Amino acid sequence: MKFFLMTFFIFVGCTKEYELQKKNGVYFLENIDVGIENIRHIEWKVGKTRSEIVSRGIRIDTKVPHINSEAISFLRSKFGIDGWIYKFEREDRGRSEHLGYVYYPLANISGSTKTFSLNIYYHASVVSNRFRAFHCPAFDHRLLLDDIDVSTQNNNYDNNIYIRPKETIRAKVSKLQFTTHIFSAGTSMIGDYSVQMALYNSNQKKIYSNWYKVKNYIPVKKELNVSVPSCIGVKEENDPNSRKKNFNIQDLEIK
Repeated sequence: MKFFLMTFFIFVGCTKEYELQKKNGVYFLENIDVGIENIRHIEWKVGKTRSEIVSRGIRIDTKVPHINSEAISFLRSKFGIDGWIYKFEREDRGRSEHLGYVYYPLANISGSTKTFSLNIYYHASVVSNRFRAFHCPAFDHRLLLDDIDVSTQNNNYDNNIYIRPKETIRAKVSKLQFTTHIFSAGTSMIGDYSVQMALYNSNQKKIYSNWYKVKNYIPVKKELNVSVPSCIGVKEENDPNSRKKNFNIQDLEIK
């Protein structure tokens, strides 16, 4: 028992905590080191006998920085800052696309918190649990991701986070709960996926720092078309028995 307790306290004590700095009247967190820690391919077994495999999408594990308790109290009382906000984006052929925001309350970050997970799925697997149970994925989705991994990018910019009021977020911001959030990538997942983070006042829905782009990204370069013979001509999404009352499949289609 003594060995277990010692091991536990050493583990918690190794978690780096950022302290609040001040220079020229500006508060900041210094030398932030955050990245995408892991990526997992999420398979989808499909077909009448579930013998073929396509992709639901990917699961991304992103590091969560720890701020010491004194700094958390100060940031809350002076600026109303109560969490981190993460922004997920995709860039393809020079075009940047916003996928969604998630908010991680500082009060929910414990000593054992290392990362949080978020799924980015093809639209056919985002709609509902009912759609994810289909033998034949909706919208003729038959794609399999090939050769995905985390890549390192060089951030040639200041890695400090400076505390000052910035823009108000008008879009939906999802609070991280026990269930993993899912964002839609549409009908194709080709592109480079990146994550940015900032300090957030959830009551004002306002960013209170510069955006910090984490040091890794996920390039998705190739999708394979999978043949699913038992699904030829089958569209389970159009089956009235698979839909709730007043459900309209046209509302979910990507134009």
